Amino acid sequence: MGLAQPGTWVVGMKVVHLSTLDTGGAAIAAHRIHQCLRAAGLDSEMLVLEKTLDDPSVQSISNRAGGVSEVQRLFHRWKSMLSRYPGRPRDLELFSDDYSNVALSRIRQIQEADILHLHWVSGLLNHAELAEVCQTKPIVWTLHDMNPFTGGCHYAGKCTKFTKQCKACPQLGSTDESDLASVTWLAKAEVYAKLDLNVVAPSHWLAGCIGKSKLMGHLPLSVINYSLPLDQFYPISGPTIRKRYNIPDEARIILFGADDASNPRKGL
Repeated sequence: MGLAQPGTWVVGMKVVHLSTLDTGGAAIAAHRIHQCLRAAGLDSEMLVLEKTLDDPSVQSISNRAGGVSEVQRLFHRWKSMLSRYPGRPRDLELFSDDYSNVALSRIRQIQEADILHLHWVSGLLNHAELAEVCQTKPIVWTLHDMNPFTGGCHYAGKCTKFTKQCKACPQLGSTDESDLASVTWLAKAEVYAKLDLNVVAPSHWLAGCIGKSKLMGHLPLSVINYSLPLDQFYPISGPTIRKRYNIPDEARIILFGADDASNPRKGL
């Protein structure tokens, strides 16, 4: 189907964003995109598993059972899933499969959407059902990490199996070519072949990874940097900053920021 040319699809277009969370780096980026579209006049809604933002245009589609949230159950399931791989190296990041118990076909907003905009959707996106629900809808997928084109890892590190096929996954400590990574990778491959996917990367680095991947390398790909609210983020001159924080003119400044500074790949 493909997307319409810029300027021809804004009026009357309904966009639904899917994001597992509304907090965290990827979720903040997704919410900013959502807000930008609303400011431009689009009918934009954001669906998440668990809502924390005070924003009526963000809706939760989870069900609480016994005081346990869907997100809590989700992360518990992933942890239990990985217990089957005792050889998995320590200090690795999240590993997730493609399973979700969210019934996408029953969600009114998805049924009414003209465009679906996917973000970080692990545990929210039911891949098999998405193929059925969205065969007639164009999909924009802004990738916030590598998971959509791997067998489960969210950052592949030195592993390049995503360029051919994920199996015998080093992040699982596995030598089995039919392991969880293989099953998940093959499930994604089957679904992606049925969808009208338009992939967006927020950086040239991630775009390069997507282009090398077997799952998504053939898809239309754009690099669109994350948006920022310019009423909050704007350039200030170096001398002004030094004066504000009493930093001597001759002092060297090192700025480091990360969600988790103990993560080795953050570079601290």
